[in-house]
Amino acid sequence: ALGYTEAVLLESMRLYPPAWGIERRAVCDQEIGGYVVPARAAVLMPTYIANRDERVYPEPLRFDPERFRGDAAAERPDWAYPLFGAGTRKCIGVGFAMLEAVLVLAELGQRFRLRPAPGHDVVPQARVSLRPRDGLWMRPEARAAA
Repeated sequence: ALGYTEAVLLESMRLYPPAWGIERRAVCDQEIGGYVVPARAAVLMPTYIANRDERVYPEPLRFDPERFRGDAAAERPDWAYPLFGAGTRKCIGVGFAMLEAVLVLAELGQRFRLRPAPGHDVVPQARVSLRPRDGLWMRPEARAAA
């Protein structure tokens, strides 16, 4: 079972996936939604859009880490969260990336509460990876020593 920090991380990346789209090549002619995708055609799966599908994620723009815990996570189809790809093409660094992110968040979270800086809206920009166009401006508030 995932801890709350991991669930927060996954929900954050659901809304703002670093890999905003995943490209694959069709291995054979395939009909999808009434359209024929010819063999060898490049197919782009926009994870940024797929992660906002209300059929899979009710109220898709609401931040809800509980989507990744317990029964809610177990009931989702396998491809409902393609953040790191899947199958034989799944990113081999997924375990390390998640571990590293959880460690950084836990360390920062013990020392600071981060608040969005006023006047600095987050505007996603799709390049090779999805990133905040003008950076992610935060206001750190020191936590009391325990």
